[in-house]
Amino acid sequence: MSSIKNNFEFKKILPLAVVVLVMIINFGFGIYNLSRQAPVDEPLWTLDRIPKYWKNIKELDPKGTRISDKPGITTALVSGVGLLKENPEEYDTKSRHYNPQKNIENLFLALRLPLFIFTVLMLPVFYFFISRLLGNLTAMFSVLFIGLSPILLGISRIINPDSLLWIFMPLTILSYFNYIKSKDKRYIYSTGILLGLSLLTKYVSNILIIFFLGLIFLDYFLNNKKIGDASQYVKRSLLDLGKIVIIALVTFTILFPAVWVKPEKLLDATLLSEAFESTWQYFVGLIVLLVADLLILKSKIFERLLSLLVKARRIIGIAIASLFIASIVITIVNVYAKMPWFNFESIVASPKSAYNSNGFLAVFLSGFYSSTFGISIVVVIAILIAAFYIFKKDAFSKISNQVVFCFIIFIMLYYLGSTVNDVATTVRYQIALFPLYFIIAATGISFVISFLIKKYKKDNLIIYTLLILISLTLITTLYKIKPFYFSYASNLLPPQYVLNLKDMGDGNYEAAEYLNILEGAENLYVWTDKRGVCYFFRGHCTSTLDYKRYITSGENNFDYFIATTGKRAQNTRQVLSKMAMKPDYLIRFDKLYTFENPDLQINLGGRESNFVKVIKSDKIDVSYSNKPNKVKNGKNKKREK
Repeated sequence: MSSIKNNFEFKKILPLAVVVLVMIINFGFGIYNLSRQAPVDEPLWTLDRIPKYWKNIKELDPKGTRISDKPGITTALVSGVGLLKENPEEYDTKSRHYNPQKNIENLFLALRLPLFIFTVLMLPVFYFFISRLLGNLTAMFSVLFIGLSPILLGISRIINPDSLLWIFMPLTILSYFNYIKSKDKRYIYSTGILLGLSLLTKYVSNILIIFFLGLIFLDYFLNNKKIGDASQYVKRSLLDLGKIVIIALVTFTILFPAVWVKPEKLLDATLLSEAFESTWQYFVGLIVLLVADLLILKSKIFERLLSLLVKARRIIGIAIASLFIASIVITIVNVYAKMPWFNFESIVASPKSAYNSNGFLAVFLSGFYSSTFGISIVVVIAILIAAFYIFKKDAFSKISNQVVFCFIIFIMLYYLGSTVNDVATTVRYQIALFPLYFIIAATGISFVISFLIKKYKKDNLIIYTLLILISLTLITTLYKIKPFYFSYASNLLPPQYVLNLKDMGDGNYEAAEYLNILEGAENLYVWTDKRGVCYFFRGHCTSTLDYKRYITSGENNFDYFIATTGKRAQNTRQVLSKMAMKPDYLIRFDKLYTFENPDLQINLGGRESNFVKVIKSDKIDVSYSNKPNKVKNGKNKKREK
């Protein structure tokens, strides 16, 4: 009787209790200073795109609902709830309705809170899909890793399509895998709706259509004996994929009224999007070949080709798992060797221009740099364990190993696709992959637990011990770095390196508050390399590199400078490039980044290498002259009060 009670406790009570607890902890850390940050590019959404979407809905102007090339519709839908409380026009200095008495924090909270609450409420949905696919144990640890991830928590506090992409894309994949496993037709509808929401969030989501087509081959490759007749299988799979795509496009059309007047925008979500830009011909060609083979030869070519691959199934599985493991190991070794082969920091600092100077392999592996050091050490170890289990002789007889194998393929194809398009996958660019990594890790933890239970016969003790230890580790990490969650880097990353150079503006509020408490703060004149500081600073603030204007108008009499690691590479490169041309006007802002005695230094994520520096102007000389014995044109002039 006690064993039945214990089994019920684990299968029902414990996992659900963990999910609820993770939701509470996630909300507690996430709500902290939620209104007191100014992420990069967020004003595009808060002051323009979100109100524009709802304004055009209200005015029955479907064409005007095209607010972004992302398209970011789900962001407008979720965050738009905040418009019931605040009017963005009252906070926009360019608007005739601007009210200087309004506190910008009220608008930030009103628009961020609905989106953040939505991400918290999606954690049980992750549990639902994962538990039906991989069981309660794996689902429980998956939600633990997902809900207590600093990176995912950090992006969830920012109004940006990526804040929802990490939810919709993985859930779409999980829903489709549940359909493959159970053949329950309800999952076709859930997959279609989720795919539609993913496309409404970011067009990059249509990589899922390519992946789902590939899964027709992968599923047969892994389960050919269970599947049986190839012709019927291909026919059913193509029809089901067609249904999913149709449901997705219907969802897309309903929530994106711009499609009503311009139906060709559906092509932007599919064949004409960036993900299909260089591959749509192959995608269409593959479908044509599959259909032709089905109609003419009853899928004989498909069956014979896959039969050959099935004979080498174990070798192929080991090869792909080995490549994945090797990529992680090479990335770690390169970092600890001080990056002699691949300068990952340089690549992620300029992700859209790094390919030409670094090459294919470096850009491809930079994806593993952003992921491996963006998760905790225990998660990395668990991922490697799960990958090594594919080496087992009967590995693919278990659904868990099949899922891990397919996720590994998707991750590597994602990096490959990004590399082919000459873009490095930074933390934000691969935000949708993090839940997949965490599910792989949870599978690895489940393998470890099964092994320990077989050896020591202590079911509850082993599960509770691992659960408590991992939970405490993750919670402690969140506590140490709050509220700079998106600037997180694992302790595995040596202290001199920065993981997320595109930090989205962490530390802006804290720097502004430091200056706001100074005497006469409203009269201070500050130059900052992050515009977000200006939203909170009570004095005069500028953030451009308009040297000529500063100097000729006498506006170079700054009282303080604010410099951040995130802008160091870009601004240093710009200043030095300008200086090489011996210009008449220049200010040496590049010196700010190497100045060692700032008035305040905020270390984002607890790393001195990832800083926000506040420097009093009389401490540093940023002047410049291209002619000796002449007054330097960047010298700070004494301000007239």
